[in-house]
Amino acid sequence: MPGCLPVPCARWPRTWARAFSSVDASERVHVRCGSAGHVSVDLFNRPRDSPKSALIVHLPPRPSLDGSGAGALPSFLEGLPVASINYRWGSGRPRHASFSPQWPTPIHDTATAFAWLAQTLAPPGCGRRDMYVYGSHLGAGLAVALSLTETHAHAAFGIRGLVAYNGVYNWTMFLPDHRINHPAGKAKTAATTPSEPAEGSRLHRLRKEMPGLFGQPYNLFDPFASPSLFFHSPGLLVPRTFSMSMAEEMDLEALTSGEDATMLPPPKMPRKSHLVFPPRQSTLKIPQTLLLHDAPWQPPQAASASENEIEGEGEGEDEDDFDFDFEDECEYEDQGASGTGNESSKGEGKDRTGGASRRGRRSRHTMAGQAQELAGLMRRSISMIEMKERSKWDDEVGDDKEEALRRVRIVDVGPETANLELNDGGQALALEWLQDRM
Repeated sequence: MPGCLPVPCARWPRTWARAFSSVDASERVHVRCGSAGHVSVDLFNRPRDSPKSALIVHLPPRPSLDGSGAGALPSFLEGLPVASINYRWGSGRPRHASFSPQWPTPIHDTATAFAWLAQTLAPPGCGRRDMYVYGSHLGAGLAVALSLTETHAHAAFGIRGLVAYNGVYNWTMFLPDHRINHPAGKAKTAATTPSEPAEGSRLHRLRKEMPGLFGQPYNLFDPFASPSLFFHSPGLLVPRTFSMSMAEEMDLEALTSGEDATMLPPPKMPRKSHLVFPPRQSTLKIPQTLLLHDAPWQPPQAASASENEIEGEGEGEDEDDFDFDFEDECEYEDQGASGTGNESSKGEGKDRTGGASRRGRRSRHTMAGQAQELAGLMRRSISMIEMKERSKWDDEVGDDKEEALRRVRIVDVGPETANLELNDGGQALALEWLQDRM
């Protein structure tokens, strides 16, 4: 990724391939990552043989510790040309390896594999070929980071769209000093979910895995790990640990040094401010995006008590909500709760356009909250940066809010399931979204 994190390869990667027998007849390619070993890429449905067909770049929900592969494709991708990147990420050390694949190994693997794909599967001559990126869970954050930094408007072979499911797009939200953990004023009583991830939820498990995934807290502040930080500064000081606030660190330091903690000045938090992304002089463009998330997780007792309220698996709600000011990551406008929208058998969900707006609904530590923050920031960038610049030379530019809502959709696909992949309705929605563009 030019101008961003360095990719640990001094030259184009040396590769070798081997075909192996499987139901989907995939081909595995190992791409050299400098001194950090190899990342494997699985090619499904012969993407080499169809240079005019769109290519799906797949980032699996869980990493491959040793690069051997993370599992089968989600069913909605089985009939499409797919390149699945088996990124490495974790606290363990692979056998015979001289490194531990903590952050930033996964983004290096992703960038290296993408560079190989862009060189190897490009269409011949002056032809054009589209790429679409799909990632879920841990792969969703990588998919967003890749798409935001590799979507060039006029690239002959480039990323045109992004689908991400249940990703963490701002890991700094888990830090004790993040303001989401300190609701003020009316927000304390307005919160509909606690300031901690619900016990037993996937987000709760990811928070427990965070030290092993990232090693040090400063890695959470890398925009490639937390893509929301491409659009705004974190507004936080980098702590020494994952679990202690700056005030607690100062108290502990005073206790060990024998100083009076009350005499030490409190740490001054930096102001959170919006950033211009993509940069005005770059060729980057916010891609067409579909952000999918599960409904907030409920413990088994609560889920059984409210099961009559669940209308069906995958019948999520299309959240065409917009807040240009974006003063709070968890606050957005909810357009219409009257239930007047139609429900699609393909899982498109409800188009919520029928009622009065509600402000202040807070999702906090949920997959919905992560998606809402990112969607608001991407829409704000389209409206206030891209469309504003375009209006200087295009007299027929359309409505900026409509364009932002069209380009970035966010959909609740229903209750969390035992599987890491989308439910049937969500997969049907993702496939339909891709087919409309391919």
